[in-house]
Amino acid sequence: MRMRKLANGQALMFLAPPEVHHSILDVNKKCAVDTIDSADVIKWCLEQTCQATENNRPLWVSQGLGHWKRQSALNTLLKKNASIEDALRNDPAVMRFLTSSQDKESQTLEELYSMKVKVGDVSLFNLRKKDLEHPIVRTLLHEWDLIRDVHRRDSSMHEEYEREVAVEIEQERQVQKTEKVDPASHQLHEDIVQFVRSGKLRAGALNTSVLAAFGLFHRTSAKSYKASIDTFPPGLLATTDFTRTVSIPSNWTLDEYLRPVNWVLRSRKSDTPISMILSPYEINELLPKIWKSTKVTLSLYSPHIAKTMVSFGALDFYNLPSQLDIPTASLAFQRDLGLFSGSLYLTRYKDYRDLCLILGVINGIPHEKGQSHDYEVHSDGFVPTSARNKMAWPVESPFTSSPLPFLKALLGIRRRGQDFSHSHLGRVVHGEILTEDEFDH
Repeated sequence: MRMRKLANGQALMFLAPPEVHHSILDVNKKCAVDTIDSADVIKWCLEQTCQATENNRPLWVSQGLGHWKRQSALNTLLKKNASIEDALRNDPAVMRFLTSSQDKESQTLEELYSMKVKVGDVSLFNLRKKDLEHPIVRTLLHEWDLIRDVHRRDSSMHEEYEREVAVEIEQERQVQKTEKVDPASHQLHEDIVQFVRSGKLRAGALNTSVLAAFGLFHRTSAKSYKASIDTFPPGLLATTDFTRTVSIPSNWTLDEYLRPVNWVLRSRKSDTPISMILSPYEINELLPKIWKSTKVTLSLYSPHIAKTMVSFGALDFYNLPSQLDIPTASLAFQRDLGLFSGSLYLTRYKDYRDLCLILGVINGIPHEKGQSHDYEVHSDGFVPTSARNKMAWPVESPFTSSPLPFLKALLGIRRRGQDFSHSHLGRVVHGEILTEDEFDH
């Protein structure tokens, strides 16, 4: 639409979701209180265009080399024959043309998964020696050498997804709706009320008024990973009212009925700080007491499910009572809370490294080039306890078997069928390695 009278009777308003708003602030190096104008939006659009162009460079280079290979094969076919009709009658020449122009679809297991095969190897284009002398080919190969391996890998995955599109179109999605069930009756336990008053939890409260939060997944489709669930530290608690949402038979799973994590109640002064996740009902009932309490702090929380959204992990976004000093949430607690709630992104590269070390995954440890060891490493990057002892693992990891299958199931339950493979945690549970420039800090 053409608007010839902007600022003269006409105005233009930009509407953006929160994650885009934060991305515009980041690109323009502004904070939340600054005003965004049209110049900031245009700069953000140009930045996104440049990033998209950069991400598509490997695909364009591979398409250019593929086009040159097919054009060269066609020129060779027509050069040796007087006309197209003569060329098509020459069966050996046609077969040579098809062989040299077609892309190699099938690959051996070694070519697909071997660590010795370099991702995006230019030899896959099957260029002839005389082709390498042409200036266009040399320019494309120079661009190919400048592209990092991670972008080449993304290009290969993009091409694979394109080949699968035709199959996906033929599929018909059928949504299976959750069965209607009766809601569970709410209950505010006296132990929780006493915790708000004193900041201390009764000795016998565990498994009566509060539960270990990760134990909730024993009643989900992830219950087969019992060893991994029980290995997570029990420091993160959840009230029984938070864990009860509906009245269902004991043999049913809670996948469709889990509450999101939005409120965390923490003790203020204690040698061993206590933190627990509360239900909205409990918050409503306890809110007047929390306002008056000097023993606990109520913090607003939301899982980090978009890369550009504000991180609530430090529990410093909104707290009650607000006039008191905010207690510091330990990094271990932030990590456990993020995993339990289904967070998909990490803020810092150090957080990614620490997470991999705690999980016993080797992807978080830098290696010197050319250095190799005979340590046992599973296909998803998990290192068994015996191998970690030999490697002098930097931190104590409690896991004796890979926790990644359980975390993959956990994220699938929390995301309710939405794809998360592109996120930080999605790539971790699939055994991929993240680089430092993929993080903000």
